[in-house]
Amino acid sequence: MKRQNYNFDIPEHWYKSEPDLWAWSPDHLSTLGICIDRHEEWADEDPVVNSYPRTGSQSISLIPWHELDDDIIVECQSQIFAYNDVCTNEVGKLALLNNGEVGTLRKVEFRLATDQERAMSHAALFPTSFIVCGIEVETPEKYYEKVRDYDVRFVDHEQALMPSVDMRSLQVKIIRTIHREKNKIVSLEEWKRKKGLLKESETEDV
Repeated sequence: MKRQNYNFDIPEHWYKSEPDLWAWSPDHLSTLGICIDRHEEWADEDPVVNSYPRTGSQSISLIPWHELDDDIIVECQSQIFAYNDVCTNEVGKLALLNNGEVGTLRKVEFRLATDQERAMSHAALFPTSFIVCGIEVETPEKYYEKVRDYDVRFVDHEQALMPSVDMRSLQVKIIRTIHREKNKIVSLEEWKRKKGLLKESETEDV
């Protein structure tokens, strides 16, 4: 089966129109989500981390690893070891992705985030985090690599052979939203363009 990077991003207007459908929740992500949530809580409350600025050009997320306090590095490495130990049990479970596909988790592995990844998360206004989780998901037709934790909507808490009722229900909602938004006509001009009714001069003006 061909491996490919997962690159489905939720458009902002989808999220704004149905925020509950796309909300990240550790409850939906089983043990994986709990680990991510605990790390972010630690990063938010740790006194050593809080001794650094959170915003601006001096933000801790923009400081290279080799310039950070050793206590932060040691703690993050300790967390990674513990999280990887418990998340080995997640491999083999069913996962629902942002694009509505259901697949099997084939890899769940935490590691230190690179300096570039930390800076990108800061630019995206994500919570302060020093680790990332490498996720791979296999669907009946594709093998996705480099799936981000926030690309996963739901992990079945049991190693079920079929998607759970909750997962199947959410999958239908996501696919319907994607289909509806992709076919949404945003204006009369858009409708005319799709029907080929706009004259060349009108097309240039729109």
